[in-house]
Amino acid sequence: MTNPRPDPAPVVVVVGNGPAALFLSYLLHGNVPFYDPATTGPHPDSHLHSLLKKYSYTPSGGPSLLDAVADLTVLDYIRSRYVSFYSVNTNPIALLVDTLIASDEARFASLACKQSRIKWVHLPDTAVPHIVFGASPAPGGQWAFSDNNSSVLHPDEKDQQSLSYAEMLSLPGYSFTEFFLTANTNQIDDYVRPCRGDISRYYAAYPHQLGLENVFQSSTVVTSVDSVINDSGERIFRVDYLHLKDPTVRLTIQTPVVVLASGVFEKPLKELRKNSIHQRPVSPGIMPTRLLPPQGVSREDLEADISSREPAVLVPQCVPSDGPSPAVLVIGSGVSAAEAVARCGQTSNVIHAFQWSNANPSPLRRLARESYPEYARILKLMKRAVKAQREALAQPTTSPHDTGLDQVAITMRQPLDDGNKPHSWYLGVANALVQSVSPCGRVTLLLPGEMGNRTITANVSKIKICTGRSGSLEYLGPSVRRLAGLRSVNADLGSISKTFLETHAREFSKDEVSDDDSLSICSNDLPDCCPPSPKPGAASSPGTSCHLRLGHGLYAIGSLTGETLVRFMLGGCMWVAHDINLNRARSKELLAI
Repeated sequence: MTNPRPDPAPVVVVVGNGPAALFLSYLLHGNVPFYDPATTGPHPDSHLHSLLKKYSYTPSGGPSLLDAVADLTVLDYIRSRYVSFYSVNTNPIALLVDTLIASDEARFASLACKQSRIKWVHLPDTAVPHIVFGASPAPGGQWAFSDNNSSVLHPDEKDQQSLSYAEMLSLPGYSFTEFFLTANTNQIDDYVRPCRGDISRYYAAYPHQLGLENVFQSSTVVTSVDSVINDSGERIFRVDYLHLKDPTVRLTIQTPVVVLASGVFEKPLKELRKNSIHQRPVSPGIMPTRLLPPQGVSREDLEADISSREPAVLVPQCVPSDGPSPAVLVIGSGVSAAEAVARCGQTSNVIHAFQWSNANPSPLRRLARESYPEYARILKLMKRAVKAQREALAQPTTSPHDTGLDQVAITMRQPLDDGNKPHSWYLGVANALVQSVSPCGRVTLLLPGEMGNRTITANVSKIKICTGRSGSLEYLGPSVRRLAGLRSVNADLGSISKTFLETHAREFSKDEVSDDDSLSICSNDLPDCCPPSPKPGAASSPGTSCHLRLGHGLYAIGSLTGETLVRFMLGGCMWVAHDINLNRARSKELLAI
């Protein structure tokens, strides 16, 4: 049954429509999670089971798992006993919810294996009026640009598999498996890693399947979020936005609560300005395929281009007439780069430029060899490349000859050995700098070494930039930046990474916020990250709520909190829903006095 239309003055405005926003909307529609020890049996961790029994569902009412995610006793136990398979820094709130959905990694193999110990109950009285704004053309955030019909992705990327298994991408209420079985006649295999197009269609279908679609406004860009004083003398948020179908009409809404869920993958304001300057029809997202400029490009220009257009595929305008056959240059150290190396290696030779240090060799090392053998193979190539490079650079420097691939590089080459084209070679270069790129694809890489710097020149047919994406929070006004704990209201929020928005929770008072654009909170433009003051009954110890509540009425969820895997975003959404409901209950009590 479709839910009633949202209140014209919603209590909550969510900026962003990715997986975290989808799940938060599910919660705010009055869907409440309870601990369920009956359906599949109690949690195998007997002590955790004993801590969670009081959060089981009873018709007479009682605490739910929305309260458990703010229970310090539970969270302290999770912090002491549980660790993420992918990162030691995963939030204990995320780990709690994750272990209730599937008690160990192997249970994410399929929907039947998960044995979730969460019971969902629809309690309409707990629903919170809200609205969700998203720049993508459909619900799903960055995933919405992954549909096979999208012109935003390069053709190579449209059938790229996700890092997560299908059930790691599922959201409560309507799983990926249920969607897949509805849309396909084939059964879904265990441990399947869906392609990006299927994931896009799943998230687009999620709100329609659950009756949430009336609160979602896609193709909508939030241009400003700032704090104002309303007619009652209360400090609230003013959210300015526009619809991409008619960007000339500017709209405004006022709300006491804003949830930032815009992620670290999109820059809709930048795209809007770019399209406006060139007087082109507004189209969200980025065009990742482009030609190298006729004048060539310096290292600095290329790095600037990378930072503004990632991820991208750069294509030379011509092919050099001399030298060996062009290779594909892949730039990046993580999963996307490994995917590109494996895919390109099926038809071409590959030059792989990546960052490497003894302290942090590569993100690929966090992935189990048994679960991701293809990434383990690329990591092995990278390790061999680092060793070969050190040995080659330890030799005395000789004058480089611009004859295609230099001798020092030839000694570092390895067979790609992927079975499809056994004669393809792989050349890994660690910590190299791109010195220049000619219009016809002649690339010069600088390799710093103890015996002197070396240069490698090679002909490339394509440059695949897989250096990670960045988003933007430039829509935050000065007072909101200060509320969020940014050290300067003039901080550059035009390019934020996965771990950028770490801050501390603090009380919000009228005296704390100033509308003076010149206000400087600290001398640094980086965000602060300090533990909040402990409060009874709140999950306020470092590493729990400090990066979820940025200030009174201001929250962050999803990848803005550093959690880039969907499965680990769910706990933060539950904590935010708990805090919103808790504050609403307190406000009602004050009004009743």
